[in-house]
Amino acid sequence: MTDKEKNREALKTLREQRRAALELAQTRLKDQIKTVNELTRILQQGPRTVPALAMEAKLPTATVFWHLIALKKYGKVVEGDQEGNYFQYRLASNES
Repeated sequence: MTDKEKNREALKTLREQRRAALELAQTRLKDQIKTVNELTRILQQGPRTVPALAMEAKLPTATVFWHLIALKKYGKVVEGDQEGNYFQYRLASNES
C-alpha cells in the first residue's frame, strides 16, 4: 500500500469516527438558528422581557436568556426599559 493510499484510508476512518459528532454539531447549529429566528420574529413585534419571550417562544427561560446575551454581544439586540424585575429586550435595528 502506498503512502497516498494509507492517507486516503486514514481520512476515511477519521470521517467515519467523527460522523456522529458532526451530525450532532449540525443538529445543534440548526436548532440554534431556528431559536434565534423565532426570537427575532417575536422581537420584531416589539420589546419583550426574557420570561415573556420564553413563554411566547415556548422555550426554557435559560435558553432564551443565553441566546439574548449572545445576540446582545453581537449588537443584534439591546436592553431597553425595565419592566418589574426584568429588562425588556428589543432588536437593535428598532433603535432610534
